[in-house]
This record gives sequence, structure tokens and C-alpha cells, in this order.
Amino acid sequence: MSERAGAACADSEVSSLIGPVSADLSVPQPHDTRNDRLVTLAVAALAATWAGEWIALASRSRSIAVAALALYALGFLALAATRPSLAVVALVVALPLVTIEVGFGDVEKTVSGDKIAVAVVAGVWLLKRGYRAAPTLLRRSAIRWWLVLLALTTVSALGHGASKSELWGLTGAFLYFAVFALALDLFDRDARARRHVLIAAALTAGGVAALGLVERLVFPGTPFYFKDGVMPVYYSIGSTIGHTNFLAAYLALVLGPLAALVCLGAMRQRAPLRPWLITSGAVMVLTLVLARSIGALAGVAVAALVVLAVGLTRVRSRAIRAALVVVAIFAVVVTAAIAAAKLGGNDASITVRAATLRIGLAAMQERPWLGFGANGFPHESARIERALFGHELLELHPANQPFSAHDAYMNVAVERGVGALIAFLGLLGVIVMSGLRRSVRAGDVDRDVIVVGLLAGLVAFAAQALTENLFSYSKVSTIFWILAAALVSFGGRTDEPQAR
Repeated sequence: MSERAGAACADSEVSSLIGPVSADLSVPQPHDTRNDRLVTLAVAALAATWAGEWIALASRSRSIAVAALALYALGFLALAATRPSLAVVALVVALPLVTIEVGFGDVEKTVSGDKIAVAVVAGVWLLKRGYRAAPTLLRRSAIRWWLVLLALTTVSALGHGASKSELWGLTGAFLYFAVFALALDLFDRDARARRHVLIAAALTAGGVAALGLVERLVFPGTPFYFKDGVMPVYYSIGSTIGHTNFLAAYLALVLGPLAALVCLGAMRQRAPLRPWLITSGAVMVLTLVLARSIGALAGVAVAALVVLAVGLTRVRSRAIRAALVVVAIFAVVVTAAIAAAKLGGNDASITVRAATLRIGLAAMQERPWLGFGANGFPHESARIERALFGHELLELHPANQPFSAHDAYMNVAVERGVGALIAFLGLLGVIVMSGLRRSVRAGDVDRDVIVVGLLAGLVAFAAQALTENLFSYSKVSTIFWILAAALVSFGGRTDEPQAR
């Protein structure tokens, strides 16, 4: 295919995100039916997993939960082997909806559905395509930053003895890299897969938010997830995600791409999914407000200001500029109002984060190069807490339960050192700049709307990560890396404007 033909295909890709502009634009492609039965069985296995989770919840049956995890692994194995693009779509759908965690003796080493799914999909991709995709992927600066981060993480792990705990943490970092790489490779080769992932993520987030409303309004105090033999946590409303702050982070992450899809739908005469997307967005906003997560709302406010800045430099329509200003002001006002109401009678969350910030800075000064290794912050926080404050702050946390970092960036520095933090920030910076460069270039309006939506979601998540250790929670961070790959993929050759 020539470069001009490739560009034409890419130009029509985003235009059909919500509905085709014209039936004449779509060229029928031959359909491979050899694995259709296996795909059907895989999808059925994933559906049975979700049903099994709810049965396990109702019966409190550990054996049913374990059987559901086995089905989960088989379903993703079949999809990854036969339909890689469908496997990535299944990740963004199943990870937020299915939450099964089972501990086997050591509460810090649990088996969870999200880790199984990510490991299976990433492992199959590495075996089938990783070697062939490597030369192309290495041209991407984001991949090179990832490799630097992995190298520094490996040095830190080896420096701390390469124990089981260190290898566990290193494996998690490698899986995130593999998910990002496989999604980027897939989106570069198949623009339709990117479209399907975005729509699936948007609709799934609406379903998760709706379950959150049901949990809050109909079944308060009843968790919608199965956990047995894992580390005890304080219950908070979290829908199927498991915790309020992580639920809010997930919704804030997906809200940007969903808003972009809704905007595209408003410009299309044929938009069959538009009512569903609008409903999904409304439920997400309502749940996000009711969750009252200050960090997530602050992230959304920061993202709104970024979108406003991009819009003011690109958009000529006064009406659209005014709408962007209104949305940004609304996001900031809602954040400020909820923060004032939530902190008015109890500022414990601010006090906790201030204490953990001091502990983290002291830990960084103590070991700036290799950090303290996997789980370094909780392992060292009690000792440093006593050194800083003269005693443990038992009014802020139960006895024998250490602080968590409450800051993803601080956690990286404490665990792996300042060098790893710089590499991590460099990686995020490259991803964000790829979206900013695309958004300020003249090009296809439809594609630019999606780019700005993805940029907003990723910025909201990254901003909230200053208040919560989001990147260590595989359920939501995996979706972050998939959407990050979608944003970076828009900078591929087929997405570059053609020379006149």
C-alpha cells in the first residue's frame, strides 16, 4: 500500500469511530472463520467467569472463585492465540468488571484475575510476535524510555538480592511494558483495533459506574468483588474496581476518550452508539462526583485546563471556545466545592499525605540510587516514621499497619531510586508530548478530537497519581498503558499529514 493510500485509510478510521460516514467508504475484507468456534468458546469462558464471580460472592465459595479464575485464564489464552485485537478489547472490558483475588498463605502474594489476564495476553504476544515487532517498536521514543526504566528497575532488584519479592515486582513492571508494546504494535498495524478498544472502554466504564451507583444507593456496604485470603483493607464504595479512589481514577481516565467519542457522534448523521455513549458519560460523571475523590476531581480539573489551553490555540469558533471555558470552570468549581466540604470537618487525608511525603523524602535521601526495593515504602515507613515524629502516628493508621506511599512517583523513587523516577517521568513526558504535538498540528479534525480526549484522560490519571499510588494497581494501570499506546500510535506514519 502506498503512503497516500495508507493515509487515506487512516483518515477514514476516526471518522467511523461512532458510525460510518458512508457505506461506500468501507471495503469488505475477507473474514477468517477457521477459529470462530474457539473464539466463541473463549468469550463464553469470560462470560462464565463473570457469572462465577457473582456466584462466589453470593455463596462465599473460594472453590468457585478459583474455578472462575481458571476459566478466565483459558478464555484469554484462546483469544490471545487466535484474535490478538479481540484479546486487547477483552482486557479493557474484563479487567474493570471482574475482580477476583485469592491468597494462598502469603497475603502479599495473591492470585488475581487482572494479573492472570495481563500475563497471558502479554506472554502470547511475546512468543508469537515480539521478536518481529521489536525493530519497529524500538524506533519509538516511548519504548526506549520504557527500556531504560526496566534496566534501572532490574539493577535495583539485583542490588537487593533478587529475592522472590524483587522478582515479583520486576515481573509486574515487565508485564506493563509488554502490554504497552503489544497495544502499540497492534494499533500501528490495525487502526480498527484502536477504534474498537476506545468504544469498548467507554461503554464498559459506563457499566462499572452504573454498578457503583447501585452499590451506593441500593446495596451500601456490599462489595461487588471477591477477595479471600488477601491483605485486609478498609471497605469503601468501589463498584467492581474495589476502592473508591481507584474507581474514580478509572472513570477519570476513560472520561476523556468518551467525551471525544460523544463529540464525534454529535458531528455524525449516522451514530448508532451515540445514545449509549451519552448515557455512559452521564453515569460516569454522576458516579465520579458521588465518589468524592478529591484527587480524581483535581485530575479532571487539570485535564480540563489542558484541553482549554489546546482549544484556545487551535479552535477559531467562539462558541466552542466559550464551551471549553465553561467546562474548565465547572470542573475547577466542583473540585473546589467537594474538597472544601470533605475537608471541612476532617482533614485526615491531607495530614496522612503530608506525613507520607516527609517519610518518602527522608527515604529518598537515605537511599537515592537503588531505593529500598520492592514494597520499600511500607517496609521502611514505620522505622522512618518513628525517627521523624518520635513515635508512630497511630491516630492516622492502625497499629502494625504501615503507611502506603499515596504518591505513585514517590513510590517509584523509594522503591527503585531517583534514576528510575527520572526515567518514569521521562516516559510519561514522551507520551503526553506525543499528544500535544499532534493536537497543535494541522490535520484531520476528527482524529485530533480523539487525540485531545486521550490526552485529557491520561493527564487526569497522571495528576491523580500524585495523591494515590495508581500505577501499582494492575486493574486500572493496565488500561492506562493501553490508552497511552493508543495516543502514541496516532504519531505513526499513516497519521502524519501528507506533503502537498
